[in-house]
Amino acid sequence: MVGNEAWLSQVRQWIERDYPNLVSTNYHITSADTIDYNCVAWAAEDTHRWWWPDPMKESYWPVNVPREETLLAFLNLPSRDVRDSHIDP
Repeated sequence: MVGNEAWLSQVRQWIERDYPNLVSTNYHITSADTIDYNCVAWAAEDTHRWWWPDPMKESYWPVNVPREETLLAFLNLPSRDVRDSHIDP
């Protein structure tokens, strides 16, 4: 179990408000939220740094990837093998 039930209930409400299509998928929360890393870092299997292509260079970003918020930049990041994953529209 992650966190206490009251907190999880609140998080579920936020998630389901922002992503209503998840309700029918039988999703479950697998870990607590953290300020240590974000989803971009997690996809690159890095749970120790926050990854973002911010122009002030405050967050980590690989030197060989353009520091820009574009699909091409994100597609060039090292990532988990997602060849069998489904990308939601």
